[in-house]
Amino acid sequence: MDYSNCTSNLILTIFFADFVGLIYYNIIMFNYTIYNLIIYIIMGVLITLPMVSLYWVYNAEKKFLKIIKQKNKVKESDENKDSDYDEQVTQTNYCRLCNMIKVERTHHCSKCRICTEEMDHHCNFLQTCIGKHNKKYFIYLLTTGSLALTYFDIITLLYIDNNTNTLVYIAICSFLLVNILLLGFTIFTWRLLINGLGTIEWLDYWKMKKIDPEYENKYDKGIVANISHVMCHS
Repeated sequence: MDYSNCTSNLILTIFFADFVGLIYYNIIMFNYTIYNLIIYIIMGVLITLPMVSLYWVYNAEKKFLKIIKQKNKVKESDENKDSDYDEQVTQTNYCRLCNMIKVERTHHCSKCRICTEEMDHHCNFLQTCIGKHNKKYFIYLLTTGSLALTYFDIITLLYIDNNTNTLVYIAICSFLLVNILLLGFTIFTWRLLINGLGTIEWLDYWKMKKIDPEYENKYDKGIVANISHVMCHS
């Protein structure tokens, strides 16, 4: 049994239950004024942005898998024609599970069972690998999601009074906890992005740093270059 997936599904279930409950609570408490209408229009836009980002994460993954399949077809035909293929498979950067030569910063995911270029991590919540092909959309998702949840929390807290139900308080507290965790992870991801690292590379970097204090991050090309490398990648 994959306990990490079970935990992720449980957290998502609680989160969406809280989210739906709080939306219902906000609708009940809604006063039909121009001021409140503007507030909820902004909320609707902020909620839509992470949904669009989530779509692009999966769309990029779909295109990535399609490209991998096409490469595998070409590779199979090349194996029959190229006499030097046996020499290639002896290279240390060759993945025998995927039957492919890995470029630098490529890692094999045991859950997705595929090699991902510039792999950051496997996301149990999205059930997909985050890498070069979809990392910028994942960062969009984290950033817009954090903004939307923060805005939603503030608006919900404005409606709290002495008559607020206990269940609403519990929902708000758990929602705030998720928001704090998401904000922390978003900040952490942006910090790695600024330093030109992925999660896996960050872990490797600190392991090497403990062995050799003078070890430097070879992927750091400067803040602007690091951000553009990921966020401007098509």
